[in-house]
Amino acid sequence: MEVDFDKIKEDLITVGLEVKDKAKETAEIARLKLDIKSKERELNRLFAELGRAYFAAHQEDEEVPEEELFAKIRVADAELTGLKVNLESHKKSGTADSAGEKEDQAVQSDEAEQSGE
Repeated sequence: MEVDFDKIKEDLITVGLEVKDKAKETAEIARLKLDIKSKERELNRLFAELGRAYFAAHQEDEEVPEEELFAKIRVADAELTGLKVNLESHKKSGTADSAGEKEDQAVQSDEAEQSGE
């Protein structure tokens, strides 16, 4: 029985390229999830700022810069929606693996902490 080292070499190269592509896709998914969490935190900060401004305005009967905050919230929300769409398209490409599942668990844990569970 003769061993075909060229075939083995080709197979190793092919597998190596596939692993590289999956690693890139996994890294992109992780980056998108982190971007999503960042935008969600920004939205939470802006909503809190809006609430403080609204309270201060009604307590003192002063005008507040609600329109500026509303604009910031709309922009951040649109960016968040775009990130989520991008993430879903990456997930649908079939490269979500155990690393992505671990990131999902970390995001869910972080959300639970923020909601006080």
